Amino acid sequence: MASRVVLKERENLFWVRVREGMSAAAACESVGVNRRQGYRWIKAAGGRIPVPAVASSGRYMGQEERLRIADLRLGGAGVRAIARDLGRSASTISRELRRNATRLRAATGPMPLRNGA
Repeated sequence: MASRVVLKERENLFWVRVREGMSAAAACESVGVNRRQGYRWIKAAGGRIPVPAVASSGRYMGQEERLRIADLRLGGAGVRAIARDLGRSASTISRELRRNATRLRAATGPMPLRNGA
């Protein structure tokens, strides 16, 4: 069985090949993993080809990071888990979630009746 580092390198190479236009089965064959493993990687990525990580400036959060935060939060991940995943401070993630939170919670109840209706 391959080590985790080798498997991660193969996964990264797999995604490079898929981005180049190869089918999943052909990319698996070129990387040297079983076809089922490629489909597991696709399933783990949510059926989307992951965007390669762009070096962030550290000061500003990019659109990809914001989308990743939203996806992880919808998946039920906590603030600290998201922070570990992105390599950011938990307070930064908390602030970002608070800043971009929808205000639907207060409006989810039934509509109040008007007088005389």
